[in-house]
Amino acid sequence: MVVTHVDRLYRRVTDYLELSEALAKANCWVKSINTSDLRPNDAGTKVLNTVMAAIAENESELKTVRLVDRHRTIAEEGGYSGGPRPYGYRPDGNGGLVIVRDEAEVIRDAAERVLGGESVASICSDLNRRGVQTISAKEWRAGDLHQTIKGVANGRITLTRQERAVIRRAERRMEAGDPLSAVCADLTAKEVPVISRSVWRTPTLRAVLTSARVAGKRAYVGKESRDKGKPAAEQFVTDARWPAILPEPTWVALRRVIADPARQGKRSTPHRYMLTGGIARCGLCGQPLHARRKQSGARAMACIASVDKDGCGGLEVVAEPVERFVRKYVTDQFSSGEVERFVDEKPPADAEHILIEMRRIENDVADLEAQVRAGDLGAAQFGRMNGGMQEDLRQLEAEFAMLTKASAGARFVGRGDLLERSWDDLSLSAQRAIIGSVVERVDIRKGNPGPKFDYDRIDIIDRQL
Repeated sequence: MVVTHVDRLYRRVTDYLELSEALAKANCWVKSINTSDLRPNDAGTKVLNTVMAAIAENESELKTVRLVDRHRTIAEEGGYSGGPRPYGYRPDGNGGLVIVRDEAEVIRDAAERVLGGESVASICSDLNRRGVQTISAKEWRAGDLHQTIKGVANGRITLTRQERAVIRRAERRMEAGDPLSAVCADLTAKEVPVISRSVWRTPTLRAVLTSARVAGKRAYVGKESRDKGKPAAEQFVTDARWPAILPEPTWVALRRVIADPARQGKRSTPHRYMLTGGIARCGLCGQPLHARRKQSGARAMACIASVDKDGCGGLEVVAEPVERFVRKYVTDQFSSGEVERFVDEKPPADAEHILIEMRRIENDVADLEAQVRAGDLGAAQFGRMNGGMQEDLRQLEAEFAMLTKASAGARFVGRGDLLERSWDDLSLSAQRAIIGSVVERVDIRKGNPGPKFDYDRIDIIDRQL
């Protein structure tokens, strides 16, 4: 084996010893052009190479420390460390970022839709259907061009006439000696679409929306925090040297909504009861109707008389036709624009005060944790103090969520057709919120017997200001 320098083969002492043992078993040695040869059976060379491996290992560790310190300093100053361009921004050349207007509008629209109850997956489907491109679909990278050329050669990728011309020009430039990176940069600058296009996926959009970057923040997470099985390293969030795309209260509310465990997993639509929880009421006694299954398996709502329910027990109705009727009524109201006076598009000012108090408690908890690590505070005492703080924090979080949650119906005012198309993608809470912006309650009376559903038994009471 011939190498230019033996430390290209290893950067740790353990790696050198393993390689030396393997060479000895194979009765081989390494010829180095610029340093001494690696001969596993030569005692003098073995000592020298062991020392050189230790020096190389130390040098590597020092470089890592310097690199980590550099990135931490950049983060403390709120700067941009480089790497692939983040969606919604582009580098300004001075360690900061500037907003890309059309991408920022995509982020704002997606945030509003998520807070309105729409799933991240359905928003991704809509973005892909409309042809909204991700970063990887806009910017050529060496891997994109290499895989496209390889895919065309083996027949895996079929190109249009225009795409074939792009690839042929790129190949000619590479044959002439142009670097692959320069070819990719030129294709990106000319806004040539990437052929091996990337589409929007749920993790991609979720990462964009929850990133501290879009709130004008710079987040730093130590390497150990990303390594499994190691203790958490230093983490912090500071103000960044770029403008925010989303207001901080909106971003905080968005993160909490996306992290909500109730949103995880596939919803089972047949088991949802849109009008229970106080919207649908018994026309005989005025008590709320409750979910019930008929023997046929059909969803129903019933007035229940029991120890813990104060209904009269005299009414039951199949849920599906009532929900369909109310849904049609609500979408018609949104089409007319009459609901605009009921819809709040901005969170109240109290949300900012709650956010400040939440931060204060979180900082107090972090101070207590630091005292525990330093040995200045016992675990039992920490548990008592932390328990009260966490309870206060949970109450504030509940108030904050109610105040900052964007109105589920704000973007549908005057667009009932859009509401109808989007209805099944909304969460149950969002559907109820939209109904509640129009309807005070739905009274269900006794119906006339017959094979067809009696819609006259439904009495919708409009909401009053």
